[in-house]
Amino acid sequence: MELCFTKKLSKSEVVIIKFEWLKEYKQLEHEIALLEWKLSKSKLELTRWVEGDLMDVKLTSESLSSKLESIIKKLEEELELKNNQMDELMALVNNLDGVDQQIVKLRYVKGYTFEEIAEAMDYSVGHIRNRHSNIRKCIEFVENYQDEITYYRSETPN
Repeated sequence: MELCFTKKLSKSEVVIIKFEWLKEYKQLEHEIALLEWKLSKSKLELTRWVEGDLMDVKLTSESLSSKLESIIKKLEEELELKNNQMDELMALVNNLDGVDQQIVKLRYVKGYTFEEIAEAMDYSVGHIRNRHSNIRKCIEFVENYQDEITYYRSETPN
């Protein structure tokens, strides 16, 4: 099997890495956009209550608006977590070899088809499919390795 990383990973990095992001990258991107939108709307609503047209309206403790500051804080924490996950994913992509990195970015980040990747990179579709298959095999190997390590650690007494 061909190596797909330019940088040698330590055992702890291999154990931590989950490659489910190849399937879920777009979902994470969507979640970040949704959180940013909710955060923006919540901050705008808070501004209306604090210094805008609603500042003279009395709030009850049960109203959603009375909890806006805690909602904003939770949204900011969740957004920071999602952005950190996205940064980690991009760091993984950037550890791939040049051609493999381009294929992964075009396929999973930009959503290109194999035909579009082949055209963009000036390779045959067969070559792109072959490289993609090798990347997937490497990823599956690492996932299986991680599962085995996790199982071994859960079975080993401390």
